Amino acid sequence: MTMMTKRGFSLIELLAVVAIFSVVMAGLYSAYSVQLRAGVKEYRIAESEMELGISRGIIDRDLSMAGYGLMDDYGAVSGFTLPRAVSAQEGGTDPDQLILMGTALGIASRASQGWTYADSVVSGVPVFMTFGDAREDVGLNDRVILMDPNTRALRADGSVWLFKYNGASANVTLMPESSTTPYSDPFTGMVVYGMNRAGETDATQPYNAVRYYLADAASSVPPRTCAPGTRNLLRAESRTNASPTGGDPMINCVLDFQVALGLDTDENGSIDLWDNGGATAAGYAAKDLNKRLKQIRAYVLVQVGNRDTNYLYKNPDPDYASTPDKIRVGDLYLAGGAVGRDYPPLSAEQRMYRWRVVSFAITPRNVR
Repeated sequence: MTMMTKRGFSLIELLAVVAIFSVVMAGLYSAYSVQLRAGVKEYRIAESEMELGISRGIIDRDLSMAGYGLMDDYGAVSGFTLPRAVSAQEGGTDPDQLILMGTALGIASRASQGWTYADSVVSGVPVFMTFGDAREDVGLNDRVILMDPNTRALRADGSVWLFKYNGASANVTLMPESSTTPYSDPFTGMVVYGMNRAGETDATQPYNAVRYYLADAASSVPPRTCAPGTRNLLRAESRTNASPTGGDPMINCVLDFQVALGLDTDENGSIDLWDNGGATAAGYAAKDLNKRLKQIRAYVLVQVGNRDTNYLYKNPDPDYASTPDKIRVGDLYLAGGAVGRDYPPLSAEQRMYRWRVVSFAITPRNVR
């Protein structure tokens, strides 16, 4: 009989197999790691774009609604001076600020989106129009203000200008705050603008104010993934303060915020001056500004994605070929003058991040 020799693998053979397996696994892990990092980078960039899209919608709406619900006359009944629909503050070496006024700017209260007008007055009771849209109709017991459309003056009952809207359309009574007697002087065409809902803090000014500004680190800390030197762009809203403080982050990881107002200084219908930071506009009376303001431009220098040690930011604009570490937060070639500024050179650390200038160019539809 032939003897069969049985033996296992030698130690050298086992070591060779383990070595080959390790090399294969190391290659697979390296490829997986590269793909994972690329996937995370792309995900973070996509996430940044989605966040910007949401914030852009809010900012676009605020800019377009500036001036909505503002009167031409407040002082006769309330002591308020005529508010400026739009004002800016030049930051110099710091970012700019932007303040907007209008009744519909108060997104913190659904009531501020409502409005109506008296279609008729029957036996001393106004009959108001309804639109069948809860986003636009004035609600029961909402607090409202009244406007005479002929004079664009704020209407009041004595010294009281904030009313309770006590009804839906027919048989509505406008009840002055802290009173049991309905408003005694309703008239056809009277316009009603919502301010706040029952149970919310009542307005102490007949409009909402919204302020956009970059927060300091003490008041609003940016996420840990943000580049050094960045801050949060805050949106502060108030119906009790004409220059609101605090607020909620609209856009994180922002390096700069610049504002310019397009002015028609000779009132011929076209922009002939771009007012950086609103310095020229600040010298106009509110009514003159309403006639001369044609466009609001705002620019936000924001980080896109996370830090990437394999990336070095280089400004792609040919005008900046010799200064690739600078970014124009604004426009150089607008008719009427350049706007914004060149952001100071990015640091070596900041150049490891991707940057984008988000631009807004809005004509407020409620500024005449």
